[in-house]
Amino acid sequence: MLDASLNLFKEEDIVTSDKNLFIACVYIPPVRSNFYKLYNCDLFVDLENSIELYSSLGDVILLGDTNSRTGAIDDFVSNDSIHSTIRNRLDDIFDYSADIELNVRNNPDNNTNCYGPKLISLCKASGLRILNGRHKNGFANDFTFCGANGMSVIDYLLVPVSLFPIVRQLIVSNFTTFSDHAFLHIQLSLLCNKQNSTRFPDDENGEKLSQDKFKWNDELKEQCRDCLLNNMEKINMCRERIDFDGQQLLDNSLDEFTSTLNDIMAPFFKKRTINFKSCRSNICVKTFIAAI
Repeated sequence: MLDASLNLFKEEDIVTSDKNLFIACVYIPPVRSNFYKLYNCDLFVDLENSIELYSSLGDVILLGDTNSRTGAIDDFVSNDSIHSTIRNRLDDIFDYSADIELNVRNNPDNNTNCYGPKLISLCKASGLRILNGRHKNGFANDFTFCGANGMSVIDYLLVPVSLFPIVRQLIVSNFTTFSDHAFLHIQLSLLCNKQNSTRFPDDENGEKLSQDKFKWNDELKEQCRDCLLNNMEKINMCRERIDFDGQQLLDNSLDEFTSTLNDIMAPFFKKRTINFKSCRSNICVKTFIAAI
């Protein structure tokens, strides 16, 4: 958990319009979590403060598990317009942007919990809106969590209304045996920064940057599962050694966990190395797949 459960990073090589874009990957522990016994804080307040800070520097998108069930509550202020006679008097004092009335979210989870109103309040205060249940292709209108008490929607993509058009895909994937959360597949269409037309420059040694990609072989599913079970002790040891006392310690712990998991899983995936080249157009497509 980073910076009060909020990890923000800046994409230096892309812009949306003339602004920087910040993507926040968020996890809010459930209300009965031991986290709150160690830290006396309201993570929604901390998150709202962070959004306010980074919104002054660019646009902010939120993605993650908030453990919030929002039901059918509006995430915008209804009837927010000001009468023209009053607005004309206020124009000389300050600018006021009324909330846009959005269509009703297609949420299969009609229930709420104590975190639901907190997330809705954050949306109204920050200008971010829930895209689950609103995306044009309809693949975002499904449950995201399946637990002992049933199914719910607690994993969200929050986006300013002005950025709705750049979200090309938002898909709540099928559940798997490896997680009680469904994968959220998000694809963003972004403008490349004209000042840096090469998206993937050479590294310090002058060598071309590359990335390894892995393709799942469904025929090896059972073998992969058995291998994970056989190495569960090693995985649990890495998990128990995760250190939250500092950013560098946490990074080192996560690197160890990732390396261990990669060593276990690598034999069951087809590996392909991709060498990056310069952008050929001003439109780049970024794909994020979040296992929350």
